[in-house]
Formats: sequence, structure tokens, C-alpha cells
Amino acid sequence: MFNSSTFDSDALMHPLIKRRLVLFSQVCCIFVIIAAHLVLVGWAYDIEALKGLSTSLVAMNPLTAICFILAGISLWLQRNPAPKYLVTSRILAGIVAVIGFAKLLSLFGDFDFILDRLFFASQLQEPERLLPNRMAPNTAFCFLLAGFSLLLIDLEVGIRKRPAQYLCIAITLVSLLSIYGYVFGVKYLIGISAYIPMAATTAVVFLFLSVGILFSRPDKGSMLIIFGSEETGEALFSRLFAIIFPLMIGWLKLRGEKAGYFSKEFGTALFGISTYAFSMFLLGRNALQKYRNRKLRLLSLQLLQEDAKKLQSILDNTATPIYIKDLEGRYNQVNKRFEQAFKVKSEEIKGKTEYDVFPKTIAQGISATDKEVLEKDATRYLEEVFELEGVQRTFLTVKFTLKDTEGVIYGLCSISTDITDRKLMEVLLRNDERRLNAILSGLGEGVVVVDTSGKFIFFNEIAEDILGLGKTDTAISDWSKTYGTFFPDGKTYYPPEELPLAKGLKGESLDNVEIFIRNENIPDGRAIKVTGRPVYNDKNEIIASVVVCRDITYEKQLEQLIQENEGRLTAVISTIGEGIIVADKNGQFVLFNNKAEEILGMNLKEMSAASWSNQYKIFLPDGLTQYPAEELPLAQALKGKTTNQVELCIRHEMFPKGKSISVSGRPILGDKNQVVAGIVDFRDVTKIRHLEHTLEEIKQKYRELICQSHQRK
Repeated sequence: MFNSSTFDSDALMHPLIKRRLVLFSQVCCIFVIIAAHLVLVGWAYDIEALKGLSTSLVAMNPLTAICFILAGISLWLQRNPAPKYLVTSRILAGIVAVIGFAKLLSLFGDFDFILDRLFFASQLQEPERLLPNRMAPNTAFCFLLAGFSLLLIDLEVGIRKRPAQYLCIAITLVSLLSIYGYVFGVKYLIGISAYIPMAATTAVVFLFLSVGILFSRPDKGSMLIIFGSEETGEALFSRLFAIIFPLMIGWLKLRGEKAGYFSKEFGTALFGISTYAFSMFLLGRNALQKYRNRKLRLLSLQLLQEDAKKLQSILDNTATPIYIKDLEGRYNQVNKRFEQAFKVKSEEIKGKTEYDVFPKTIAQGISATDKEVLEKDATRYLEEVFELEGVQRTFLTVKFTLKDTEGVIYGLCSISTDITDRKLMEVLLRNDERRLNAILSGLGEGVVVVDTSGKFIFFNEIAEDILGLGKTDTAISDWSKTYGTFFPDGKTYYPPEELPLAKGLKGESLDNVEIFIRNENIPDGRAIKVTGRPVYNDKNEIIASVVVCRDITYEKQLEQLIQENEGRLTAVISTIGEGIIVADKNGQFVLFNNKAEEILGMNLKEMSAASWSNQYKIFLPDGLTQYPAEELPLAQALKGKTTNQVELCIRHEMFPKGKSISVSGRPILGDKNQVVAGIVDFRDVTKIRHLEHTLEEIKQKYRELICQSHQRK
């Protein structure tokens, strides 16, 4: 059933026509405001042409001009939907309506209405009619209608009924009657004889005001019916010209008769012929438009039929059974796959129900589901089992309602996909999953897996023990607070999006990330290390994220204990009187005590083992030949060799004469008897060598003296 109240008017109104009509409405609004201002200027400077076009015509009352200004501003503000502008617009419209109502009330209630003689009171006398210039009754009536039109401009009652548009049409008729009265010289059309008539300028401005209000909402109410179906401005022009043409012909007839160009009889005949010709023109154009519309309807019907054929062709070439039913549960359309699967013909099944196709037990289930979908207007997914060619086949069926453009349900569609093979695969996958879970549960580390939505799909027992919690329905953004994940400081929450499990969903891999866990089940906290990886399918798409975690609390405690002992050892070594240097297996210094810096004249520097001799200026005892780096005791220790009392010479700018040192080296072995570091201890033997040299010189002298004494003897 067609529901016009919900019809989208924008789909019917041509955008170009709408823009032109709205633009014309704005032009009318500006015309009303400018015309009213010109009238007030005419009263201010006593310019008859501005007050009423000529002295023979009634001048527009100043209050009438002010009301036009208020109405024009109110209409202009309706362009902006902001509440402050709409409130101001309605206030101005209310003032206009109240002024019109008060004037009418004064005419029927016999009390003096002073507002229309408040402005330019000394100039308000009409010498041609010996009457004061007051607001005419039909003018007041039009202002009352105009005020209510502006107040109710967006009110819609029933189906496309807008009271404001009907009020504007009434204003248009009153103004056209006055204009026709002035053109044809019929005083009864201008106003009530006992009162001053509506001014010609007032009638024209009222016509523009009513048209401006009507065209401000061209896609609503009656205006949509009049202009909605047009694709060009031709129809708009012809409709406006239909209003102006009789007026123009009538005026020309009267002018010709008064000027003596032709008699009244000839003028009447001319008027009739012209009107007849114009009417025939409009009828011909209307017939042409209807012919075009019929062609368009036929073309649309042809396109619909072609689309229906295309749709049926598409349905027939799908591998899934599809059917469409009406609201009574009768089949309207089925595709070829449905015919093949259930051994029926499309022509035979149309108009029949499921009880004519399937066994009663199956038909009852189908009927109940279809009724539920139609009654609840809901989409249902369900698995159905049918026996096809002696084999039980499982189908995943989706059933949904079909609606027209107005959202009214007119039928139901069912699409069934054969998932028998997939169900078998699911059984195999479940078996494989059980085996995998058994393997993962037997690991010595915690394993957690989430899918792309952040839902936990695997959580082994060790992971539950390590984290203090198992599977939850927590969103990714709440992981840190739910499981109590902190930075290693144990105080700052780990950002959920930076957790290895969340990073894996972004395709990033992380190794050995240290995290501190503290929650209600682990109040003292626990240090863990986590490694995360994304999980890809065969199309290289991320389908999950997995992390492996292990408890390193005991390791951290041992590490802290080792650090404390290392600190004590470092303090002891620093007080030893010999230099001690320790290097790891990569040749990086890990210990360099103060005495070593003092003896070598240099502090700890980062360098490779091959640069030791050059950087620390190490020479052979002769002080000239640089000691081979690979032969140094520390380098030998890293190779697993022990050296004792190796004498070296240190000579650089601090020790220009050189310094002799004695070095011993030892390898440091790990628990598997592998070299993990090297250590050397050395001491300054420069003074000893000087003493030895001095003693040698003394011995030499004594030998010479002994030799000389023997020679004398």
C-alpha cells in the first residue's frame, strides 16, 4: 500500500526547479521590503509617486508599509534554521497578525484603531475621496492571513496539507481581485464602499509576499503537486502566464475601447478569441505533456520488465535455492536451483504453499519460521536439513522480509546455502582443535589466543595460573584494568593497545616484553615475559593473535640477588690494590676497577678487542713494539687460555717514559664449562724494574771493581 506521508519529496522535485523557486521567493522577499521602504520615503518627503504611484490612486498607509517590512524580514529569517532566527521570525509574524486582527476587531467592535493614523498624521487625508488614509479592511484581513502563514509555514497536517499555503492562496486571490479591479475599473473589486479601498501598490506587494511565502517551501504540500513533476521551467512559466494573460488582454480591451480603436462588441469578440486561442495553446501543451508522460511510463514499464528478467537470470544462475513468498505464504518466484533440488517446476509451484512441496513435518517448520519473520519483521538465520536424492543435506538459510519504497512489507525471501561439506569440515576441525588444545595445555608456558574482534578463543590452564584470571568477555580497551597489567614499575597501567596480544592483531611481533601482573587473585604481583605473534590464514590475512607468557618472578628475585652480590663484589674489587678488568665473550668490558684506571692512565671505553692495544697504548717490554691485540692476556682468556705474569709496557702522553705492568689472565667458565667472560689482574712493576735495573748496575760496578782489584794484584 502506498503511503504518501513518508514519500521523499526531494526524489520528486527537480533540484533545478527547486533552486529557481527558492531564489524567486528571495527576490519577492527583497521586493516587499524595498517597496515598503520606498513608500515610507514617499511619506517622509511627500513624493506621491512613491506613496501610491499617482495622485489619482490610493496611497499605501504608513502602518501597512511597516507591516510589509516586518513580514518581509520574517520571511527572510525563515531561510536560516537556527533557533534564534526562527524565534525572531515568529515574533515578527505574530506582530503582523495581531495588527491585522486588531484592525478588523476595531471595524466590528466600533472602537478607534489609532496605529494606522499614528505615523504622518497630518498627511493622511485622501483629497480624491474625502476620506482619511487608513488601513483598508481587506488589507487588515490579508495581514492577518500573512501573519498566520509565516507562523505556520512548516506545519503539515495530514498528507501533504499545509495550512500556510492555503492562507497564501487566499491572500493571492484578494490581491488579484484588487489588481483586476484597478485594471478594469471595477470599484467593487477594490474594497468595501464605506471604507477606503486597498491601494494598488498594496495589492501588488501582497501578491509578491504571498508568492514569496509559497515558493519558500516549493517541495512541500500543494506546491510539490504543482511543480514537483516538472523537469524544466516551461510549465512554471505557462502557469504564471495563465494568471497574467487574461489581465493583460482585458486591460488592452478597455484601453482600445476608451481610445476609440474599436467598439465594445469588437473588443468583446477579440477578448473571447484571444482567450480561446490561449486556452487551446495550454490544452495542446498539456496534451503534449501527457503524451510524454505516457511514453515515459511505457519506457519505465519496459525497463522494469527487463530488470525482472535480469533478476530472474541472476537467481537462476546461483548455486543456492531461493524462493519469494507473498504475505499469505504462497510462492511467487523460485530459481532453477530450487526447482532442481526439490523436483518442482516454477510454473507449477506459483500460488502454492510449502505443504504442497514438502512433507508435513518439514512444511510445518518452514511455515512457522516464515510467519515469525513476517510478524516480527526480523531477519532469521537457521540450519535446515533436507533429504536430497537419498542424502541428508544441511542448508544455512537466511529469511528476511521484502519491502516497497515506503517500507511496507509485501513478501518474504529465503536463500539457502548448502553447508553439508562445511559441517563435515567443522567436525574435523573440532577434533584437530581438541588435539591442539591438549598439546598447548601440556606446555610449560601460558598460551592465549584472541580473534580479530578481541574475543578470547583459547586460554590454557597455565595462562590462567600465571595471569590469575581465565577467559572473560572484556573488550580490548579494558584488558589492562581487568587483568591488572602494569609496566615493570608495578604502578603504571600498560596501555591496552600496546600489549603484545593487541599488537599481534595489528600484524606486529614482539619478543620478551616484561609486564607486571597484579589483580585480586595475585595481590602481591607477578613479573612475566610475553612474546606475541599475529596469526595469518592462507590469504595472508590476520585472523588471530597469540601470545606465550611465562612467570619470571623467581628469575627477577635471583637477578636482584645477583645484582646485590655484584655490587658488594664491585665494592671489594674497587679497594683491591691491583687492577682488575673483566670482559664478556663479545669483548665488551663489564668491570673496570679504579686501580685499573689509575695503572693504565685511562678509564673504561667501548671498543672491540682488536682495538685494545692501540687504544690503551700497550707495547712489548722494549716500549717500542706494539703488543699484538690477540696475544694480550685478556684476549687469551676469552679463548680459554691462562696466562701468568706477562710483562707489558704502557706508554702514552701521561706516561711518556712508559710504565711496566705485570698481567695475569684467566677465563671465566659457565655451568656448561663454556667461556662466558675473561678476567685479568695486573699491577705496576715500574719501580721494581727500576730497582732491579739499579741493582744490576750496582752489581756490574762491583764486578768491575773486583776485576780491577784482581788485575792490580
